[in-house]
Amino acid sequence: MKQVGRYQILEELGRGAMGVVYKALDPAIGRTVAIKTIRLSDLADPQERRRVHERLLREAQSAGMLSHPNIVTIYDVLEQEDFAYVFMEYVNGRSLESLEQTGALPEGDTLLRYLRQVADALDYAHRKGVVHRDIKPANILISESGPGVERLAKIADFGVAKFASHEMTHSGSMIGTPSYMSPEQIQGMTVDGKSDQFSLGVLVYELICGEKPFAGDSLPALFYAICKQEPKPPREVNPSVGDTVSRVLDRALSKSASQRFETCGDFVGALGIALGEHKDWTPVARPAAVRSEPAQPVIVRAAPAAATVAPVYELPPRARRRRDEDENAAPARRSLIGTITTVLAVCLAIAGAIVFIVRSNSGPAVPVQVLDPNAGPATPPPEAAKEVKTGAPKAEQPTVASSPASNKAKPAAVAKSQTPAPASQAANETGGVADIELLSDPVGAKIVVDDRADASCTAPCTMSLPNGRHTLTAELNGYALARRIFSIPGDASMFIAMSRSTGVVFVTSTPAGATIYVDGKPYGRTPSTLRLTAGTHQLVVANGSMQREDTVTIQNDGFESRSFRF
Repeated sequence: MKQVGRYQILEELGRGAMGVVYKALDPAIGRTVAIKTIRLSDLADPQERRRVHERLLREAQSAGMLSHPNIVTIYDVLEQEDFAYVFMEYVNGRSLESLEQTGALPEGDTLLRYLRQVADALDYAHRKGVVHRDIKPANILISESGPGVERLAKIADFGVAKFASHEMTHSGSMIGTPSYMSPEQIQGMTVDGKSDQFSLGVLVYELICGEKPFAGDSLPALFYAICKQEPKPPREVNPSVGDTVSRVLDRALSKSASQRFETCGDFVGALGIALGEHKDWTPVARPAAVRSEPAQPVIVRAAPAAATVAPVYELPPRARRRRDEDENAAPARRSLIGTITTVLAVCLAIAGAIVFIVRSNSGPAVPVQVLDPNAGPATPPPEAAKEVKTGAPKAEQPTVASSPASNKAKPAAVAKSQTPAPASQAANETGGVADIELLSDPVGAKIVVDDRADASCTAPCTMSLPNGRHTLTAELNGYALARRIFSIPGDASMFIAMSRSTGVVFVTSTPAGATIYVDGKPYGRTPSTLRLTAGTHQLVVANGSMQREDTVTIQNDGFESRSFRF
C-alpha cells in the first residue's frame, strides 16, 4: 500500500487482529500521522456496513473532542473498499508492552509519573462521557524525549476501542484483551469509567509484580478467575512493596464497580502514597519466557443485532508453557485440550449470553472430577495426574457427569488411572468420547445435555460425551434459561454467562409527570415502561408532597402495569 486518500504511506508500524498500523505523511500540511486500518470485509450486508460506518464516524467524532496532552489525537476517518481508516497523532516512542517485554521499564518514580498522566487522561475522558474499554500496556505509548521535550505517556485507541467493543458486538468482529477486562465487561453489563479503572488496576499489578493478577489455562477459566477469584497479594510477589499497596490494588480490582475508587486519579493518588512508604521499591521484571510471548487478542465473531445468536469467542492457538510443579500450590483447573481444531458453533441463546469456542494446538486431555461450586477451575495435582487411567467406558454408558457423589463411590477409578492420552487418541480408543468442561457465572447453574436426565450436572463440572453435535440448557433460579449448541470433540470447555430474569412494568399516573422510585431509587417520570429483574419490588410514585406506594412482582418475560391517581 502506497497511499490512502491524500496520505502517503511511509512505513508499516505494526500489525494487529483488526488490521495494520502505518506511519504516513499528510502532504497538505506536512504532518506525520499514524493510520490504523479496520477490516470491514467480513460485513457482507450493505446495511450492516452502513451502520458500522455511521458508528465509526460518531465514535471518531467523540474521540476527536478529546483534546488532552496524554491522549493520542484522532484527526480524520475514511472508509475505502474493504477497510475503514483512522488517522491519528503519530507518537515517536514505544508502548509499555514493548518496554515490559524487553525489560526496559523505567524506574519506580518515573513509572508512577506515567501512571498519573494516564489516570488524568482517563478521568478527563470519563468526564466527557467516553469510556476506553481496552486499557492495556500495548495502548499506553511513551513518547521519546528531546531538547526541551518531556517524555509523556499517551493513551492510544480512544474511540476506536469504544467503537470496536460496542457496535461490533452486534454486527461484526470485536477485539478484546481478556486479561484486562473488568467483570462487568465480561458479563456484558453497561460499563463506565470504573471499568477502565479495573483495567488500569490489572496493568498496574502487572507492572509492579511482573505477572498478571488473573490467569487461566483457557478463556473460560480466565474469565472465571476475573469474575470470582482474588489475586495474589502484591507483596507476596514483590517484597519491595508493602501491605498498603495490596489494599489499594484490592480496591481498584474489586469485583463490584461501586467498591472501587471514585476516579482513576484517586486510585493512582492512593497508589503513590502507598508506594511512598517504600522509597526503594522497584518493579519486578517479567521472566524472559513470558516477555518473549507476544500478546494475542481475542477475536469475537458476532451475528447481526436482529438475530438471537450469542457471540462466539475464538482464542488464537496457545503457546506451550511449563505447568506449576509445586505440589503444595492450590490447584488450578487444566483445560481439556485436543489437537488443532477449527470450530464455528451456531449458538441459540438469549440475548446477552456468551459462548466460547477455545482452540489450541497442543496439550493432553486430563479427566477431571467435578469442581466445587465455591471454588474456581482446578487442576489435579501432578501426582494424581500421573495415576489417571484411561479405561474405556462401557458402550451402554456413553455419558458421564462427574459429581461429588460419584467421586466418593468410585475413588479407585482415579487412583488406578494412568497418564491420559491426547483427546483425539482417547476419543478413538473409547468409541468417540471426549470431555467438556462446563462453567457458569454465577456458579451453580443446572446443566442438562440433550434433554437427558442422566446427562446433567451442576456447574462447574465436567462431562464425558460421545462425539457429535449436542444441545444443553442451563437453569438457575433468578436467571433466564440459557441454551447452547456445541460439538464434541471440538469444544473442550464452555463458559455460560447467565442473564438475570427480567420483566416489564408500565407505570402511569394522573396527572402525568410524577417521579417513580423503585426500591428507593429514582427511575424517571410517569408514564414510563420499566424493565426490572424478576422478583418483588417496591414502587413509590411521588407528585410534589403526595406519594403513592405499591408492590409489583415481576415474572421472567412478564408484563405488569400500575396506575396511580393524585
